[in-house]
Amino acid sequence: QSTRGGANASVPLRVWYPQSVAVRAEDTVLNRVLGVGDACEQAEYQTTTLSAVAVFSGASLARASDVEVTSLVSFIGSGSVSVVEQTLVGLDIGVGVVTLSGASVAVSEQTVQVVDEAVVVTALKVVLLTGIAFTQTFRTEVPWPLSTQETARLRAVQSLQRELAVGEVQVSATFSDGGEQLISPDELQVESLTSGLNVIRSADGTWTVQVAIGAIAECGPLVRASWQLCNASVANGSAPVDIRLPDAVSLELTLSERRLTPPDDVAALDPILVASETLLSVFVGFDDGSRLEFSRDPRVLVASVPGCFDYDADTSMVRVTPGATCDTVSVSASLFGLTSTVSVPLVRFVAIEARFVPYPGDSSSAAPTQSLLRRVACTEYYQNGQLVATARLSDDSGVPVTALVDATLLADGDALPVAVLDATAAS
Repeated sequence: QSTRGGANASVPLRVWYPQSVAVRAEDTVLNRVLGVGDACEQAEYQTTTLSAVAVFSGASLARASDVEVTSLVSFIGSGSVSVVEQTLVGLDIGVGVVTLSGASVAVSEQTVQVVDEAVVVTALKVVLLTGIAFTQTFRTEVPWPLSTQETARLRAVQSLQRELAVGEVQVSATFSDGGEQLISPDELQVESLTSGLNVIRSADGTWTVQVAIGAIAECGPLVRASWQLCNASVANGSAPVDIRLPDAVSLELTLSERRLTPPDDVAALDPILVASETLLSVFVGFDDGSRLEFSRDPRVLVASVPGCFDYDADTSMVRVTPGATCDTVSVSASLFGLTSTVSVPLVRFVAIEARFVPYPGDSSSAAPTQSLLRRVACTEYYQNGQLVATARLSDDSGVPVTALVDATLLADGDALPVAVLDATAAS
């Protein structure tokens, strides 16, 4: 409705909302795990994963069934089971029921049996993942509600193609009844079987594996995991790992400053301020087309040059030494059998250049020099000039320093003081 009245408009909205929710368990019969009870002095039962799907509908709207809502609900277990987030745990022989907490719609509960029939672990599957990917493409547009089921297929991705690349360890147990159980990271012990991989326990409890500095290409069962309960090993398994490190083919060096000067040279002072130190950056190109920075890598070898510069490996800084006698700072570095050099000129202060330019007017270096101050026609007044002073450096560059100089006027070889106000000398 218009705030000033006189006009109304409406937009029809079709709203689907949940009519009911069903709780589902991947395994509805949880068996006793043989051998685990001996270590823990109590029976240990299988666990399973919970999920929830909902039916959505609305007034005069078609039903949309089996909509995944697991991440939007909270599960509650009773009887012979308990729930930890989305994992259902068998506690004792009997029947357990799983429902939802605080549901405002009808809930179809899941009943689970916990039985004394024993199963054994037939395999411990250990996988090192760096990601997951869909194995098929999906339509860009789908009708709503869906008239057909869309099946998603995923595959595990493992890509360890650079130093410090990280993958996550996932472990699941397969039982003699065909059931599978994802093992909690708290019940795992993971170790590396090669110096090229480091095992790290992340802050969130997950087990990760990182490619070590200096690792080489390697392939095989390089990570081993053990399912530990009550300080005893229930089962062991290993993960196939393929470390594919590309070969280094190029080494590139860059310096953050385009020129340098000794720290005790006038060129280092304000307002000239030519830098006396510069940051060295090191980049390596690989045969797979990638380019990575190795500036702080301890394997980068850079030698200082006495009488010219010192190199600080901790900060990657190149610092010109006081009284340096070189004309060029040439920094050479080696890494992965490759060597490269980067150079910048070393400049010094040469002289102060002073000249007059017309006043008022442009006082930049592009202004023409005014060597004569003539009388303005039909007046008693003469032209004015303004003093422009430039610090000249050894690379023939100049820096304006007019505001910082003291000036005297030379007349017939005698020095006469001249008042310099705002860089302007009166005639």
